[in-house]
Formats: sequence, C-alpha cells, structure tokens
Amino acid sequence: MARLSLFVLSLAAVAVAQIDREWTDDRVRDAATFHAKSLVEVERAWLASLEPSDATKRVWSALFGYAPPGRALQLATLHAFLHSRSGSDADAVAAARYLARMADYRQQVPERLWKPRAEYADGLPAVPSFFQLADYAEAWDRVRACAAIEDATRNKVAGAIAGSAEFIFVFPEWGPHNRAMLRAECLAWCARALPNHPRAGRWRKMAEILAADSIRQWEIEDAQIYHPIWLLALFRWEEVTGDRRVWDSIQVPYYLRYFRELLAPDGTIPDFGDGWYRGGLSQYYACLEWGAARLKDPTLRWAARRVWEAMGPEPAPKTQPPLGRAILWTQLATHVDPALGAGLPPAPRTGPILDDVIGKKTVFRDGRTEASFYLLHTFRDEGDWGRLPRDYLRQSLAVEEEKMHHGQSDENSIVLMMDQGAVLLRDAGYRDVAPSGPFGAYRADIFHNRLVARRGVPRDGQPLIDFLHDAGAYRAVRSQRIDWASFELGDYSRTRLTDDDLGYDADRTIFVPRPAARGRAPRIVFVIDTVRVQDPGDYTFAQLFATQEVLATGPGWVTGRYTSIRGRPLPDNRHLLIVHPKPGTRPTPETFPLRRHTQDEHVAARSVSGHYRRGDHLSLVTILVSIAAGTDPTPLAKRFTTFGDGQGVAISAEIGADRWTLAVKTDLDYGLLTEDVRPRYRPDRGRFKAGRIRTDADIAILCTARGGTRWAATNLTHLHIGEQTAFEAKPMNFFQTSGKSDVVGRVKWRRWEDRLR
Repeated sequence: MARLSLFVLSLAAVAVAQIDREWTDDRVRDAATFHAKSLVEVERAWLASLEPSDATKRVWSALFGYAPPGRALQLATLHAFLHSRSGSDADAVAAARYLARMADYRQQVPERLWKPRAEYADGLPAVPSFFQLADYAEAWDRVRACAAIEDATRNKVAGAIAGSAEFIFVFPEWGPHNRAMLRAECLAWCARALPNHPRAGRWRKMAEILAADSIRQWEIEDAQIYHPIWLLALFRWEEVTGDRRVWDSIQVPYYLRYFRELLAPDGTIPDFGDGWYRGGLSQYYACLEWGAARLKDPTLRWAARRVWEAMGPEPAPKTQPPLGRAILWTQLATHVDPALGAGLPPAPRTGPILDDVIGKKTVFRDGRTEASFYLLHTFRDEGDWGRLPRDYLRQSLAVEEEKMHHGQSDENSIVLMMDQGAVLLRDAGYRDVAPSGPFGAYRADIFHNRLVARRGVPRDGQPLIDFLHDAGAYRAVRSQRIDWASFELGDYSRTRLTDDDLGYDADRTIFVPRPAARGRAPRIVFVIDTVRVQDPGDYTFAQLFATQEVLATGPGWVTGRYTSIRGRPLPDNRHLLIVHPKPGTRPTPETFPLRRHTQDEHVAARSVSGHYRRGDHLSLVTILVSIAAGTDPTPLAKRFTTFGDGQGVAISAEIGADRWTLAVKTDLDYGLLTEDVRPRYRPDRGRFKAGRIRTDADIAILCTARGGTRWAATNLTHLHIGEQTAFEAKPMNFFQTSGKSDVVGRVKWRRWEDRLR
C-alpha cells in the first residue's frame, strides 16, 4: 500500500504539458483560417518549381516523379476534422473543395514531364504519395455523408481516390517496413471512403496482404525517422479496419517501451540508422500518446511529455497556430487519455535496451534529467528475420549503401554522447542526395564513431581518409552481445562484430565508471576495440570519432566540440577530450575533415596497419572525457597509460583522487584446453598479466581511493592483485564424458565485486 501511495503521488507531481492541454477545436479552426491565406502562394511556388531556371530547385525528381503540394490536403484534413466534431455543413463543403482542388493539380503538369514514365500510362494519379493518400481518403470519409456537397465535387474526389488507389498496384511494395504499411493503410482508407466502388474489394485484399507482413511481426528497419512512421501506420490500420491483432501483440508494446528507453536527456530519439538530429519528434509523440492511452501506461505518457517539450514552444503569436501541430491534434484528439497521469519510469535504465535480438542497443545513463549523462551504443546488424522482404528490397531498389532496411554501416558505433546538456558525439545523419552522397554519405562506416577496417595498407604519405574511402556500399556483418554487467564501480559492455568478407572479428568493450565512485571527477568513457584476424594478409584498422570543431591537439589527444547541428545552436558548456594513450602506426592523433549531417566536421582517428597472421590479435584504446569548456586538457591527457602482456590490454587512469586500472582479456578463448575434459579451462592456462593484476577474467576493474581498493570482474576463476589473492573459486570434482568425476578444477563465476582486504 505504501508503494502504491508513493506511485500515485509521483504521478500527481509530474506536470503534464501535452497536446490535450494546449489544443482545442477552436485552435484548429484558427490554424485552418490562417494557413488558407498562403495556399495560392504555395501553389504558385510549386508550379514554378516544375521547370525552374535553376535546375537544383526542381521538385520533379527521377526518384519521386509527380509530387503535388500538400497544403490543400492539410486544409481539407482540418475542415473534415471540424465537421466530424460539430457536423457543420460549411466545414464539410470546404474540406471537399480543398480535396477537389488538389485533384486539379494534375492538369497543370506538362505532359513532357510525365508521359515518358511507364507508371503514368493511365495518367497522373491525383494523390501519388502513400504519405498523403490515407489522409485524403480519411478526410473524404469524414464528410462524404454531407448532402451539401455538390455532385461535381463529389464525383471528382471519388475519382481521385479510386485512381490513386489503383496507382498503388503499379508498385505494391511489401515487407515489414514503413512504406508497405503506409500503402496498406492507404488502401484500407480508400475502401472505407468508397465502400460501394467496384474495386473496393480488390483494394481491401491488397491492403490485407501488405499489412500481414507488419501485424504481429518485427520491423526490418533500424532507423530513427522510420520507426514511428511504421508504428503510426499500424495504429491507423487498426483505426480504419478494427483489426485487434495490432494491439494484441508482443511487438507494439515492445516498440513503445523501446522508444521510451531510447529517450536522450534533451527528449529526442538519437538518430541511429537513416535519421536526422531531432528527427521524427511529432511522430514519436503521436505514438507515445496513443500507446499510453491504449495500454494505460503512465510511463509512456511521461515519455510523450518529454518529446512534446523537446518539440519546443509554439511560435508566437497564438493567433497563428502551427499547421503541423493542428494536423497532429486531428490525429490524436480521440486517442489521448487526459485522465492518465505521467509516471516517471521506476529507475534510470542503463544497459541493454529491452533485448539483444531486435534492438541491439545499449544505453549508459545516470538519470533522466536534461543534465544527465547519456551514451547510446548500437551493434544492430540486419538480423535473422525478414530475409525474403530484405532480399526483395535489395533486388528492387537502388539501396547498395543501406543495411536492409534504412539502416547504416553503424554496427558497434557510438550514436550519441551527451553530458550536462552538451552534445559530445553524435551520428552522421541520413543523406544529402538519393540514393546516397559521395562515398556512401552518410551511411558508410567512415561516417560513424566506430572501428573501420580495410584490406591493405596506405602508401607512404597517403592520407588515411583517402585510403579508407570506397564506394560506400553496405557490407553484411554479424553482431552479438558478449557480455553486459553493472557494478558498483561502473557499467561494462562487450559486443562483437564478425566480418566474414574482410576476415576479422572485432569486440568493442565500453566501460563507464559510475558517478558515485568519482565525486567531482570528469565523466570518462573507456573504449577498447579488440581485433582477431581470421584471414591472413595486410590490414588497416582505424578508430574514428567525429566532432564538429577541433579545438586543440597534443601528444595522443584531441579536443573538440559541437556548437550546432544543421544550424541549430547547442550548449557549449562541455567539450570532448579524445585520448589515444598508445600510438598507432601513424602519428596520433590524426585528424581530417569530413562532411557529416549536412555540415563540415572533423574526425579524430587512430590507425594501425600491417601484415597479420590468422589468429593474431590487436587492440586499440580510446578514452573519451567530458571536460568543462575552457579546461586545459594537457594534464588530464597524461593521466592515462596502457600496458599488457599480449593476452590482455590494460589501462591505468587517474580520475580525480582515484586511481583506476582496467584489464581486458584480448582473446576470450585464450587458454582453453584441447582435451575433451571439463572444465575446458584452467586458471594457469587462461591467466594474463596486466601490471599488478593476474587473472583469467574477461575484464577486471580496480579502483584505489582513500577508502582502499575496490575491484570487480566477470567470468573468472581467480584474481590476484599484487601479492594478494582477491578472489579464487574453490576446487571441485567435475563429471566427465567417461562417467567418472575424476578431474579436479575450479568453476568460473559469472561476476563478483568486493574490497581488497
């Protein structure tokens, strides 16, 4: 009962500034009135852009073809919504006239633009876009019963819907992804808007075929801006068809909570995959509000509130309501639960985000406030589901740079790092042009904060970026989580990327010391990339970390900062210190310019090149440090050193008054016995040395402070620190395949942490 009372109080304490508090039907009418004034101007600009004197401003593209402006449809949507609320004939007539107006745009397109395209053999569809057709048909469905609508208008709109529905059959793209689900939604709304049309049954049939790939199925996209589009299309499918399977599924609650756990301190979703900084906020908001009401989940309403706040205040004056938010209210008005409180999730979740199969992401955070530390790491590969639709897309579309679908070559990369409101690392963005920009911009591996591998070695004097450049095509790899552990000392993750094409494995180990262990010390992230070569030959491996502006460089370090993204200013209170404590085969650090996210940026790189034999291992270490603006990085950069015996790599660090040592096993199979005995490991065979540490643990962490030495380790039989035995598993007899228990060994413990006595 006490817990319940506290929970209820927590709900009441959270102020809810959401769409149902700020929007009314009167504001929708204000928006319709205000934005109707600029309709003619929008239409003139579109018409002029069909064949402009400046070819770069042409809206007719090889990819999209006919793309009429959407302002008339938006106004129709608002008036149709108002009619559904009040029954006003004037609103119904206005909506119908705007729909008919959009249908007339086809007549203004020169035949020389559309006649050569095979898909327009039957003429231009009134609404060619699957992003618009569902709204068009829904608006008509809301007003079609109004007797005040003229027959000529009625016939024109009905013809526009029918012709546009038939146009989908030219390319009924399928698979569990946003465009297929949008097509299904469009056809369902067309069938509902024209229930007596002779083709309505055909539209329903195709709609059900396309939707079947998404209902109770996992999405094949790994992309910030497309996740909520796909999910909203599913919600609207249920709205138009009544298909209860949408909500009666594992997948829908999963994705909603996945979004909640991805939320960054600024209330945005990091732009992994095809995405943009602050991309898709209104769609994420709609998903979370709708989902919160349907699932009665206060934590989803809390997440929706955070996204709403991230969208920012509406522009003044209040008499000019933003059109986008007016449209958003028409979608959500009947799907928001005003009585549902916003409840903070029970604890700041740090670690794997829900799963290691679908999402394949890890978040490190210390809270859920705007000043909290946050780091998102992704190791998502294509996955083991959706093979047929993935192959279909590969074989149908110009998508060589994509990880099917809308994904990028970002496996084992850091997507976003924030501290105290400042952006320290972030992702690369989507693309400048279709299908991608030069060298696969921005999808290729070189545009991400990750380890990049190439066969061969650079020529003498050849810039590293010139050597790394390739066509940017996606190369299929596999990924998996090796381990995750949360200790009192900090959080640890190890994930593996397997590249069969190039012939290597690479583990990325990330350790973030816990704030309570560091007091006022700067925020530190340890990144260790451990490579195992599978195919012998010449290789180059490079750790890449991008920043907008390089502030300073020194022996083994670089400082950088982000002050803006796509012209949007960012807090400049924290900067990033990138430390490479051990030189590579080139002078370290090496920096080079690289265009990312439509702006000029720089990359700090550490690389090694050479000839490697099968089974050779190497490690590259980078320490990422959040420092206050104006801090001299030189003394801090000197506090990190690396060492090891070849079987392990260790990092020594002075963080504030504490001295840390991380020892990471290079080869997790090191010391395994060839004999068919159990256990296959022995303490003496798997032991590696790193300074004072001797252990067979995958990772051992030491922190020495005034209160003594604390340690933590995973997957170990023993840990020796100097002359002391910090931990040792007890011996036991192991049962063998012979049926006897005649082998004495020590079993590995999952993990342990303690103080050195």
